[in-house]
Amino acid sequence: MIHRTPTEIAAELADVRAARAAFIRGERIVDVWRDGKRLKFSEMGLEDFNTAITSLESEYAGAVDGESGRRRRRPTRIAWRN
Repeated sequence: MIHRTPTEIAAELADVRAARAAFIRGERIVDVWRDGKRLKFSEMGLEDFNTAITSLESEYAGAVDGESGRRRRRPTRIAWRN
């Protein structure tokens, strides 16, 4: 796994948020005309942007914790183990 600095992750997070805003404004939607038929599509959906942002926020938090010397906590498991 490639370890990135919080600065690199924050820059990518800003880019993804800007792309999501452009998508919401309709700037990322592509119109294609073929044989008199119109097709409207985008490369990513809103849920894809939200998933990417959540993932980057988690990675950023881990990178900040790693730089500050704090250990990252394991996820809490909520399940009965027999």
